[in-house]
Parts: sequence; C-alpha cells; structure tokens
Amino acid sequence: CYVDDVILTGNSSQLISLVITELTTKFEMNDFVTIHYFLSLKISNTPERLFVSQSNYVNELIDIVDL
Repeated sequence: CYVDDVILTGNSSQLISLVITELTTKFEMNDFVTIHYFLSLKISNTPERLFVSQSNYVNELIDIVDL
C-alpha cells in the first residue's frame, strides 16, 4: 500500500503526536510538520488556526482557460 500525502490536523497536539506515533509503527512515514501547498491549495498556519486559500488554484485555472 502506498499513500503519497496525508494531512493530519486537530485541536490536540498530544493526540496528533499519538496518532503519528501509532502510524509510524505500522507504516514507513516522514513527518515534515509544516505544510505550504497541498493539491494546489495554499496552506498558512498560525498557532491558533489553519488557513486554506484557493487563489493559487484559481489562478492556475485562469491560465489554463486563457482568461
């Protein structure tokens, strides 16, 4: 089984760490911690929240259809 990208997020850093620990016992994983882009979506994070912007995706679509 192969999975390319997974985003794991939540309110509890302890629970996230526990889930990551459990997953690494079952699967080979890399934990890159900070995410910037995912599926053409721009991801910005602060200690309080995660912000997902589609502006990059929309700009790519505009370029594709030549608007």
